[in-house]
Amino acid sequence: MRLPRCALCHIDLDQVSVRRGGQLLLQDISMHIHCGQLTVLIGQNGAGKTTLIRALLGEIPHGGSIRHVDSAGRDLAHLTTGYVPQHLSFDPEMPLTVQDFLAASMSKRPVWTGISKKVRAEVLRALKDVSAGDLADRPLGRCSGGELQRVLLALALHPAPDLLVLDEPVSGVDRNGLKLFLDTVNHLKETLHIAILLVSHDLRLVREYADYVILLDKNVLAQGSPEEVFASEAFRDVFGAGNDLPDDPLSALGAAPGSLLFADSRNAARPVRKAASAPEADVSCDTESGNAVSSSRFVRVSSHSRVRETGAVPDRTAEKAGTETPVAPAPVPDQELPDSRSPEKEVRP
Repeated sequence: MRLPRCALCHIDLDQVSVRRGGQLLLQDISMHIHCGQLTVLIGQNGAGKTTLIRALLGEIPHGGSIRHVDSAGRDLAHLTTGYVPQHLSFDPEMPLTVQDFLAASMSKRPVWTGISKKVRAEVLRALKDVSAGDLADRPLGRCSGGELQRVLLALALHPAPDLLVLDEPVSGVDRNGLKLFLDTVNHLKETLHIAILLVSHDLRLVREYADYVILLDKNVLAQGSPEEVFASEAFRDVFGAGNDLPDDPLSALGAAPGSLLFADSRNAARPVRKAASAPEADVSCDTESGNAVSSSRFVRVSSHSRVRETGAVPDRTAEKAGTETPVAPAPVPDQELPDSRSPEKEVRP
């Protein structure tokens, strides 16, 4: 499908296909990623989102063309791309500060020889641009998930890119970190006027922040505004839901805010009565099946529209036994134990 000429500068993908090992991974992908807009790529696992990103980054060969063009359709010299991965693998005990990490990419000198005033100023400016100015002297391994993603965002913006690719950057980030990260991306979009491609499985996030949505499954099934894509028949075929999403992702399970959920042996979540002293648990939700899971077996249903994804693995012990997950016992208050080295003193009334 060939798209009409666009009046804005954009990244133009025309009939992009990827075939590896005799298998067709992407077929005839035609789309525009506009400058000054947040384009969100959605689709089920295996739809080809990662393959498309790798093609954009030039990591794999592809058919068709990927061009950076101006408003008149003329090719620009080259495409500078910034990339923020979903995770960064590194040793958290490494004696490296955020400032050292960024300076290593902004200077030709090894950071252990010292950081010049010019590079230090560039690092602080880059961190300030992503609302992370207070993180300069913090060890990299002591940053939270949201803080680390903002550091990676600062790195991806140096030098200033034409295209910024965000590969599920907020997966596992708490609600406050999520909002701060996406508000920062919105600010960058408006001030730098760069093209931004975000890959996300969070449909509520897509509806709230996206300017343009592309539904992918080996090829483009639908594209347009969030309202247009969410109302399309292709969206209903892929996700089994129309444009009307519940305000609370777990409300469809019949649970009231503040109640507890657990998964039974039929892999379905059901509300249960809250125990008086049940422990608080990190809120999580299986984005693929919609089942509630938690590292401490319990999930508190949030009264907010966003449920934080913690990446916790659901407890399958009860499922194998065919029984329900028991309520955890109430925590016992700390008590001073008698010294075992001396005889216990008699206490008289």
